[in-house]
Amino acid sequence: MTRFAYLASTLFVAGLLISAPSFAQLAGNNAPSAATTFAETITPADLRKHLTILTNDNMEDRETGTRSQEKAATNIAGQMTDLGLTSIVPGAGGKPGYL
Repeated sequence: MTRFAYLASTLFVAGLLISAPSFAQLAGNNAPSAATTFAETITPADLRKHLTILTNDNMEDRETGTRSQEKAATNIAGQMTDLGLTSIVPGAGGKPGYL
């Protein structure tokens, strides 16, 4: 997959995250859902920071099984850890993992 395709798909996902509050309102529920509350914490600066890392040339192609894919997965797992999330599946070597 080309760098453009990765960028396009990443931006698509970012757009879905940003529009989550609008979809929640369409459901007719006036009380904010957990997804809406979370989506409202996402800022353009945060998106830019994370997308810049994942689309950087250092990440190369991110094909399955490559070093660059491992770098991207490690970055995402680090973000999950920073958010205080706990993995529920064993990772490589029996250590807790996310992917």
